[in-house]
Amino acid sequence: MSKLVERVPKEIFVSRVELGRRLVEFLIEGPDRPGITADIASIFAKNNISIVNLAAYVNMEKKAYTMFLLADFTGAPVQPGDVVSEIKKFLRNWALKVEVYEPETLGVFCDIFGFPSTINNLKEQALIFRARTLAETYQAIKNTFGSGGEMLLFWQGQEAGKTTANLISSGFLQQALAEVKVRFHINALTAAGIGIFRLEKLSEDELIISCEDLFESRFLKGKLDKPNCPFTRGYVSGMASVYFGKEGLPAEEVECIAKGDPKCVFKVRLK
Repeated sequence: MSKLVERVPKEIFVSRVELGRRLVEFLIEGPDRPGITADIASIFAKNNISIVNLAAYVNMEKKAYTMFLLADFTGAPVQPGDVVSEIKKFLRNWALKVEVYEPETLGVFCDIFGFPSTINNLKEQALIFRARTLAETYQAIKNTFGSGGEMLLFWQGQEAGKTTANLISSGFLQQALAEVKVRFHINALTAAGIGIFRLEKLSEDELIISCEDLFESRFLKGKLDKPNCPFTRGYVSGMASVYFGKEGLPAEEVECIAKGDPKCVFKVRLK
């Protein structure tokens, strides 16, 4: 079983509403070097300006550093332009770009600098949906088309699971054991906010994966009398078929949050 760890919410740098607060976004780019994040943060701290959100990354191939920073200038003793000048002066010739955006509506912020959203060191473009929006869309498909809608979602999930599993299997984990690939895969799903996945059992006969707070059913907890996660069931089936080299492995959802169970549990027969 996967080691249990404490989870905390992960705020994504997209939008924020703090009515009455003067929120200002900074985009800062330059070559990577140790300590640069601390150097930039120290400038805001010295001016008694709170950093309310920060996203920074290094493009390892280009050795390039990028920071998206949201600061609260409410009652600040300096202006955003003053901070820009101080960053450029303090870091001398380091900063290649320092840009500032202040929303027209006080305290209503949406990131304007970052596009596209990416994962895996800029290699994969990602989309961000509200969990409820996606869950309600899937539920509408099931309510409208019945079993046909469930089959459609299962097929979509199966193809999605295969696609990602093939990417993992043909890349950096090409020579890894199936269990290592499964664990990495479900950890990535958890990191993406799909739910909290765990590998419960892996034997010659079966694979069992559980998921707490799964998006497909988290908003219908205890409201249904049958399993409600065909997309995830298909996804588990698809990735298992790749990792264990058997096309069309059947997957069953034996527990479901929507039925009142504490978590969703998916069982795949490997033989």
